Amino acid sequence: MFREQTAKTPDKTCIVYLNKKFTYRQVDEITDKLAKHLVSMGVGRETVTGVLIPRCEYMVICSLGVLKAGGAYMPLDPSYPAERLNFMMKDTGAAMLICDGELSHLMGNGV
Repeated sequence: MFREQTAKTPDKTCIVYLNKKFTYRQVDEITDKLAKHLVSMGVGRETVTGVLIPRCEYMVICSLGVLKAGGAYMPLDPSYPAERLNFMMKDTGAAMLICDGELSHLMGNGV
């Protein structure tokens, strides 16, 4: 459905966060690159990928990139305790983590 919307309205605004705006075309291009990279890292069908980033425009971009790679994304809330975040990663068998560098301390040495 996202690709259909992009084909219909490539230059319309897709994401707005604070003073940043991205068109459907821009989001499609960014998420295609992310998906290609994730696939090269082993993400594929039914691969769970954790996403630990602060609230920002990249929340949508990361989730779309993971979906385009064929994986399943699991949003991780940075306000959760580190123990909870680590449990969620282990419990789901997540094979990959997209993480903001400033939040990596929440995941321990495994990041």
